[in-house]
This record gives sequence, structure tokens and C-alpha cells, in this order.
Amino acid sequence: FLVEEWKFLRQGEVPALPISDKIWENLPRRIDENIIQVPQQRNEYDCGLFVLFFMERFIDEVHRRLKKKDFTMFGRRWFKPEEASCLRMKIRRILEEEFKNASEND
Repeated sequence: FLVEEWKFLRQGEVPALPISDKIWENLPRRIDENIIQVPQQRNEYDCGLFVLFFMERFIDEVHRRLKKKDFTMFGRRWFKPEEASCLRMKIRRILEEEFKNASEND
């Protein structure tokens, strides 16, 4: 996805990243797979909001390099379900503003 997005935005090829083959070869064994409990929605329709909210919080709060000791920040009490549900209104406001700006520019 990111490669295609880069091509679209830059209208060109993706630059070759200077990452050695040795790093790529060793990468799979350096990645820990952990199941981490996070807050869950209380209904059947807020799943997408929770995924988006989780990603937003993760990007905002997690250090550049996540270590095993940092896993303690996660958990079922990491954020309140109401916080994630409020994302619906934030998205609605953003979309309304974008539609308004688009119609004014046409």
C-alpha cells in the first residue's frame, strides 16, 4: 500500500531503500509475535472505530522503538471504550469539512 501511495503522490518510482540483505534475512526472527489485550467495543458496529482509534493511540503514544517492557502500557484499560466511540463524531466533522471545501472549490 505504501509503495503504491508513494508512486501516486510522487508520480514516480519508489526510491531504493539502502537496507542490506542481511537485515531482511534476519528480520523474521527478530520480530516477536505477541497477543496483546486491548479495549473492546461493547456492540457489533464499532469495530472499525476501535481499530482506527487503536492505531491513532499507538502512533501517538508508542516510542519509536517498541521494547518488550513497553507492552505493559497496553491492556483492556489502555483507553475507555467511550473514547473510541467518540471518533465517529471526529470523522464526521472531518468529512463534512472536506465536502464543504470540495464544493466551494468546484
